[in-house]
Amino acid sequence: MTRYSLSIPEYKSDDEPKENLSHLEIQKLTEVDVEVNAEIMRRLLVFLGMQDLDAKKTVEKPQVIAKAEMVNDDDGSSIKLIGTF
Repeated sequence: MTRYSLSIPEYKSDDEPKENLSHLEIQKLTEVDVEVNAEIMRRLLVFLGMQDLDAKKTVEKPQVIAKAEMVNDDDGSSIKLIGTF
């Protein structure tokens, strides 16, 4: 008989330092995650009043709006804001 043990992670306050996760680990999404997120977004758009077919088209081909870009130069990296504020 195999025994499995489950553990509840220790409570960590928001004031405590966070574990260092690499940028790639945070952004690593599986194909299933992307599909689930797309379905949740489609349902939200329908709930907010968009027609189902329009919501599917919007989720399949979203409009990309860039408001900033990363600039790498000899002095280091910086963020360039696009547009007026």
